[in-house]
Amino acid sequence: MKASVLLFLWLSFLFHTSSCSSAVVVNNAATTNSITQQTAENQNPGNVSDQSSQTVKGSPSQNPQDVVLFDGKNYIKKTGWRVPSRKEAFIEESTEGRSPREGRTSTGKQVKTTTTQYIYKTPWHYSQDFYFDGPDLDYMEGNLEAGYFLEISVDGKVFMYMISGRKIVPPSTSNSYHEDPFVYEIQDNNGDGILETLVGGKAFGETIVPNWVLN
Repeated sequence: MKASVLLFLWLSFLFHTSSCSSAVVVNNAATTNSITQQTAENQNPGNVSDQSSQTVKGSPSQNPQDVVLFDGKNYIKKTGWRVPSRKEAFIEESTEGRSPREGRTSTGKQVKTTTTQYIYKTPWHYSQDFYFDGPDLDYMEGNLEAGYFLEISVDGKVFMYMISGRKIVPPSTSNSYHEDPFVYEIQDNNGDGILETLVGGKAFGETIVPNWVLN
């Protein structure tokens, strides 16, 4: 009888130990599967792509050439400022055949320039794409419209545009959709066809002619 009881207790111990070991194995497997699944999700290319796109969207400017640099006088954008569109524009008759006006190079040499004025039948709506770390170019941000512009050249070589623009703003209580108009000048300083220079810090009407137009 005593031997039977001891055998029964021994068999119960073996069964309990086996059950616990199985549970541990199952739990370990479940934990491993969970970790593996989570790791796989974190390495999923789709998730990585989504995170990358959010980073791109959050960046102020992905193209370093769109960053405007101030050289102490002018604002330089390597990709160029928007050139006025001639679409829906016509030449002001009074500027056709106008006598050339005097300009000068940076070294002081006098140069005769030709100015042609274009007027839009309907305003030209546009915007500039740039990043500038400062408040000086606030008036150039957002949506703009231009009613006319001047094209300035030497011997047919266009090197500057003088643009009359104004910023379009949301309607206010006074039903005004625009801020006050302003005039700005963009210039091609090296003859590559890119109007990279937003002219500043000079007397209005003073035309600085780049040397490349003389070649």
